[in-house]
Amino acid sequence: MWLEAAARVQVDLDDDLRADARELFVAEAARTRMTDRTGRVRIALRSGAILEGRLLAPFGPDGSASLMQSDGRILHVRCDAVVVMTGARAGLRDEEASPSTSMAAYLRDAWSAGEVVRALLCDGRWICGRVAFVGADHVDLDVTGELLTIPFGALEAWQVAPGA
Repeated sequence: MWLEAAARVQVDLDDDLRADARELFVAEAARTRMTDRTGRVRIALRSGAILEGRLLAPFGPDGSASLMQSDGRILHVRCDAVVVMTGARAGLRDEEASPSTSMAAYLRDAWSAGEVVRALLCDGRWICGRVAFVGADHVDLDVTGELLTIPFGALEAWQVAPGA
C-alpha cells in the first residue's frame, strides 16, 4: 500500500516537473529570434540570392546576422531580407552581451576608414564602392566616380569588399 502511494507521489512530482520544464521551454522559445540561430546555413533572400556559410555570435548590426563565408570573410545579412534559412538551429543567447552595432554605425566605421563595401541590393545586384556618406536612412557609395544613394531598406547584405 505505501509503495503504491509513493509511486503516485513520484508520478505527480514527475508530471509537475515536466509541466514546469515545458512552460520554461515555451517561454524561452517565444523570445528566440532569427539572429539567435547558429551553425552552417543556406539562406535564400528576397532578391533571389542564395548565401551559404556559418552563422556567428555575437550577431552583426541591428536586424542582421553575421555569416562567415568559406573565404573567411564576414557578410552581414539583414534578417528582414531572408525568405528561408536551411540548416540553422536555435542557439543560446548571451543575456549579458552588449547590444549589436547598428547598420548605420557599421557603415560609418567603413566610411571613416575609407573602405570599399560590397553590397547586395534587393533587386539582386551586387554593388561595390567606397563609402562616401552615411545618413540616417541611406548610404552613398562612390562607384567608379558615380555617386549612388542607396536606402538602407534596399540593402540585403554587405561586407568590406575583398581585396579592398
